[in-house]
Amino acid sequence: MQAPGTGGAAANGALALRLRGKWTRLAQGHAPFAASCSCGAAMPAVSVADFEQLILEHVTNKFRAELDAEPALAGAVRHAAGSGLPELLTLLATQGAASDLAGKLLHELASSIDSFDDLHGAGSSFFIDGSNDS
Repeated sequence: MQAPGTGGAAANGALALRLRGKWTRLAQGHAPFAASCSCGAAMPAVSVADFEQLILEHVTNKFRAELDAEPALAGAVRHAAGSGLPELLTLLATQGAASDLAGKLLHELASSIDSFDDLHGAGSSFFIDGSNDS
């Protein structure tokens, strides 16, 4: 993997589209909020999309100073982030793909989304999507 911000427009665009697809798949399921106990109490679950705002806040806060230095991209990123992760990824795949900052944002988003997928994705025993009901 190249260092953040060095992938170029094509690589950034491809990464953004891969992440959008992965997030869309993840957002269709649920992640348990806490483990159930042996008494058989139901395990509460929250939508994966409920974590979306936390991811968006993390990324925009981490790169706040760099976003402030690129006002045109910053406004678009903040507007898209207010609409949701898919919208932000679409923006980064198209309008901001050539920006080094877009590459950094995408690599941070990739880290968060890939980590979430590892912990709660379809291959995880913690993923609840209705298809694995016994």
